[in-house]
Formats: sequence, C-alpha cells, structure tokens
Amino acid sequence: MKVSKALFLLFLLFSISTHGQQKEVYISKKSFEVGEIFQVRYELTYPIGTTFEFYPPSQTFPCQRIAMQSNLKGETFKALEILNYHDSTLSEGNNARWYADFQMVAWDSGSLILAALPIRINDENENFSAILVESNLVKPKKGVPLYDIKESFAPLKKKFIFKEFMQDYGWYILVFVVLLVGIFVYQKRKHAKKPIPKVATLKTQTLESIEKIHEKAHWKVDQKVHYTELSFILRWYLTSRFNIRLLERTTQEAKILLELKKLEPHLIVRITDVLNQTDAVKFANVQLAEEMHVLLIEQLKEIVILTSPIEIADV
Repeated sequence: MKVSKALFLLFLLFSISTHGQQKEVYISKKSFEVGEIFQVRYELTYPIGTTFEFYPPSQTFPCQRIAMQSNLKGETFKALEILNYHDSTLSEGNNARWYADFQMVAWDSGSLILAALPIRINDENENFSAILVESNLVKPKKGVPLYDIKESFAPLKKKFIFKEFMQDYGWYILVFVVLLVGIFVYQKRKHAKKPIPKVATLKTQTLESIEKIHEKAHWKVDQKVHYTELSFILRWYLTSRFNIRLLERTTQEAKILLELKKLEPHLIVRITDVLNQTDAVKFANVQLAEEMHVLLIEQLKEIVILTSPIEIADV
C-alpha cells in the first residue's frame, strides 16, 4: 500500500511538472442589465518556453441563449457586442502569466452561455471554461400606496360590580358589541378596497430612461457608451411599441420594418436621423458637440411622445 501511494505521488508530481499550465476564467458580474457593460478575463499561467496560440473573436462574442423549456437546448445569440479587447503577458519567476480582457455589452435579455474559447498549447488543442450569465431588461418600478392607515384599540378600564352593571346597563353592552362589529366590518372592507398601484406605461418608462441617460452625462467622457445607450433605448422602445425586433437590425433594416408598420414618413425620417447620428459615434468614432447631444435627447423624447398612444392624463 505504501509503495502504491509513493508511485501515485511520483506520478502526480510528474504530471504537474510536465503539464504546468493553468487556465482560469473570471467575470466582473454574473447578472447584469441589458446595455450594462461587463468584463470577462481569460488567464493562462505556464512555464517559460511554452508556446500557445489564441485567436479572440471580434465584434460579437460567440454564445447561446438557453431556451425557457430546457437548459440543454439554446439558440445562437448575436447581441453580445465586444466593445474592447486587450491582452498582455507578465513574468513570474520561472513561469509567465498571460491574460486577455474582453469588455462587452448585451443588447437583449436571456440566460446566456458564453462559448468555451479554444486555445492551442504546445500544439495541443484545449479550451477555456464556458460561462453562464444572466442578461435582464430594466424592470419598471412598482407603485407605492400613498397612505397606510393603521388602527389601534385601547381597552376601556372602569371599576364596577359586574352583576349590578348587567342588571342596570346590559343593553348598553349589546349596542356596544353591535357597533364594534359594524366598525370592524367597515374597516375590513375599506382596507380591502385599496387602489391597485398603477404600473408605469411604456411611454413613461422610456422617458424616464432617457432622462437618466442624460443625467449620467457619459457623453462628456465616453461618447461611444453614451450614444450606444441612446440607440438601445430607441430600439428597445420601438421593439416594444410596434412588436418588431429592432435590437439586432441595422438602421436601414429598421427603416424598412417601420415602413411596413405604416408609420408616418416624417416620423421614420426622425427615427432614422437619430439612429444614423448614434451609428456615426458608435462605428465611425465621430465626436458630437454639446448642442447636438441636447438636440438628440429632445428628438428622442419627441419620437416617444408622438408614437405613444394618447393617455387620459394627456387629454
């Protein structure tokens, strides 16, 4: 038995010395909102002299969206955009540590499996681990009742002789009990008829989201992130309002789909103008002035107001 353990330890040490590579995968957050930026890091620790090849994906990260009915079957998810990629190597004694950072953003919701990226180490094919993450749409705030009525009852204290009290004032007790039961039933019904909290409409949610983006003022430090968020809000609103999928469409494809919905031409012109401006920043690295930022925010609000159903409060 001792000989077997010794052989096992020798074999383990031999395996470690000959296969000293360690592959690790890290993620900044496992659950995030649609449009929220997150980071994934791939690390490889290896002895000096090891050769490896790694070919990172570009533009979109390969992944699958898990179907609701099963965690085994999924569909190709093309809305995971790679915003930035960077890799570097650090020396650590006889070993070296290589890492690759992906900065990404998801433009649709779902349970996502990020693909196990391949890497070739010493002419052998291996893979990093796959990652399961959750992309969520921003949930509307639930309404809160304005009033919370609380009742408190204090016992009535009075010294008396029970027999005499019942003889002289028994009918008072009966009236009191009937009255108390009536009050109790009334209060119960009153509480049961509390108004149902009003859920914010699509129009309200969208206008609030636009205002939040404006208040964050990302355009002052990173125009690409700012106008990417503006483009997503407009596409998400139109997707929900007209029941068409625009999150993965080009501006030209979005224009065609809106024309099929019989949207008024002047509104289509406004929408495509905003999308073209945001595309110029996202893909052509165009820098827009402050007045253009303010103009686009106002145009975006006008599009939402003009394409939303008329609400009673608006009449």
